[in-house]
Amino acid sequence: MTEIDIIRGCKEQNPKAYKVLVDTYSNHLFTICKRYAGNSTVAKDCLQESLIQIIKKIHLYEERGKFKSWMSTVTVKKCLDILRKEK
Repeated sequence: MTEIDIIRGCKEQNPKAYKVLVDTYSNHLFTICKRYAGNSTVAKDCLQESLIQIIKKIHLYEERGKFKSWMSTVTVKKCLDILRKEK
């Protein structure tokens, strides 16, 4: 499945596309979460919340620019939100 197929499938709420998105991008996003969270337990929570946010907001992605960059931005913002709430 190509990146465009994943995006369009997620916009059409296709469960298979959601699974491919998670399988394809989780490692990259988890690396970002670990960088911000500092430990793996919080990073896993951040990753899960980020993936939920990405799936909920994928309709806002306009297919301009890199999809991976858009997801990274969503992930960073979600990590910062979670860390702010913990303090």
